[in-house]
Amino acid sequence: MIQVARASPHQLGTEKTVCNGYYLMEISGLSESEIEALIDHDLLTPLSKRNETGKSVRAGDTVHFALHAVLFATNARRLRDDFELDCNGLILALNLLRKIDILQEELSVLRACLPASTFYSALS
Repeated sequence: MIQVARASPHQLGTEKTVCNGYYLMEISGLSESEIEALIDHDLLTPLSKRNETGKSVRAGDTVHFALHAVLFATNARRLRDDFELDCNGLILALNLLRKIDILQEELSVLRACLPASTFYSALS
């Protein structure tokens, strides 16, 4: 049985709460090759990018992820299943969603810099 580090509920969003790659595969439903592809495309980041020998980590190695990676990987699997995507299609979709999130954040920052009257007149 795969073990996950124990933590109190208020620690779940921190990187102190970790899971290993096997647990991530088991709980998310993604295959090892899909997790490796997500790591290779910087969509999923292990807590340590390199193991003790200096080689890049792979999903099958004893690699650890912050617990929020479980949510990301589970959402990736749902996206893959709902739209019947292959690995390349999944990576493309996740990259586009990440870019949309970045653009929305930038837009929010820019809107916060505008005077309120300018923002509301632009909506009319």
